[in-house]
Amino acid sequence: LNLVNQMLDLSKLESGAMPIHIYQQDIILQLRYLVESFSSMAAGRNIQLQFKPGTDHLLMDYDADKMMHIVTNLLLNALKYVQEGGSVVLSTGLLPINGSNDFVMMIRDDGAGIPARHLPYIFDRFYRIEEEPAQYEKGSGLGLALTKELVKLMEGSINVESTPGEGT
Repeated sequence: LNLVNQMLDLSKLESGAMPIHIYQQDIILQLRYLVESFSSMAAGRNIQLQFKPGTDHLLMDYDADKMMHIVTNLLLNALKYVQEGGSVVLSTGLLPINGSNDFVMMIRDDGAGIPARHLPYIFDRFYRIEEEPAQYEKGSGLGLALTKELVKLMEGSINVESTPGEGT
């Protein structure tokens, strides 16, 4: 069902039929809740999951539903590729750009990392790294494509940096 919903959401985004509902809300509160919702999954695999906000509260205009999909997908991916005993950290901050402060969110893990030759393609629909070690669950290649499109819909940008053996 999740796979079908992701395909439908991508189709809606491409056709311009996905509405965006922007409201002023505390994004730190939402991110804290999302990170905490993954704590039992992380604890079950002995993974240290941390939230390091740059501030205690931050009111900003954004679509909470779209942000939930983005963060959920990114956390699931980070947790999926971290070995038992590893760590995942979601941190936030404000970055001054062109006279305004842009919200920045970073999810960092100390997992397997992604080889450089794959980095330009990980946000492409249906792209999967076929030589993944057997212990990792195979994905559909839709989650990161949908994440990128949702970020663009909210006028944001998404980037990835990774070093094999050190993390993403």
